[in-house]
Amino acid sequence: MGKLLMTASDDKQPDETESEKPPDEPPTVSPPDEAHEDEQDASESTIKSKLKTIGVAFALGTTGYSASIFWTIPFREVTRLPGLTPTASSQLMMNYIALVLGAITIGLVYFRVSGKGIDYIDIHIPNKRQFAIIIGGTLALLIAFFAIGAGTSFFEGVESSEHSMQQTVSDGNIDPQFILLMIPMSFLVIGPSEEFIFRNLVQKRLYDDFTKKTAILIASIIFAIVHFPTYATGSLGAILVSLGSVFVFSVILGGAYALSGNLLIPAVMHGTYNATIFANWYTALAFGFTFL
Repeated sequence: MGKLLMTASDDKQPDETESEKPPDEPPTVSPPDEAHEDEQDASESTIKSKLKTIGVAFALGTTGYSASIFWTIPFREVTRLPGLTPTASSQLMMNYIALVLGAITIGLVYFRVSGKGIDYIDIHIPNKRQFAIIIGGTLALLIAFFAIGAGTSFFEGVESSEHSMQQTVSDGNIDPQFILLMIPMSFLVIGPSEEFIFRNLVQKRLYDDFTKKTAILIASIIFAIVHFPTYATGSLGAILVSLGSVFVFSVILGGAYALSGNLLIPAVMHGTYNATIFANWYTALAFGFTFL
């Protein structure tokens, strides 16, 4: 009997391993102040990154424009040689060549600094969808052109400022035959050069810290600011109307680039729009009528 009681007593004794097991430690929770500081640091880091991206994008846009101005200097020096008389047409041609050289210069500098290569340039053979974007986007540009023109004529006293090139044409300082040359130049020079700078460099750089929609808007603001000197021919109100038009056109071009991911799409749209405007100028000078 005593042996049975002893055995029962032994069975009721707690397991040593269970009694010695330490209690579960509560999860560590950062103090509220430290958590708030971490969130604040992350927020400040994000803001700094966004501001840096905007600064780089703005520098790319303005430097690209400045580079084209820089390249006009040697051409102007050549025209000062004895026996050479610069004309408005030759100066425009110099500006076109300088625009290409400026785009190449800023591209090479950016690639060198950022470590990017030629594959960063988004050039692909357009597919059917992208051809549709070209057609729809070009129509959107022309519709915007007519809408803005109708809006400025509807409100009395509201007008847009003339592009410096348009003013030169209006003054009759350019041979109409040269305007015909400007049509292919739109596709070969103006469209590709400006779209490379403001879409493939500026807008694409903004993708690093912004959504595509926000990047399009910021790039369009930069595009409008850079075009200020070319429209500084009228009153402040007229200049603002013209820059607003440039902003709208840039949003359409930027949207086409974002949808397609192909630089050729906005370049062709830009070239087609400019070529249409130049053709309108030509018919005005050569035949006395316009179709826009």
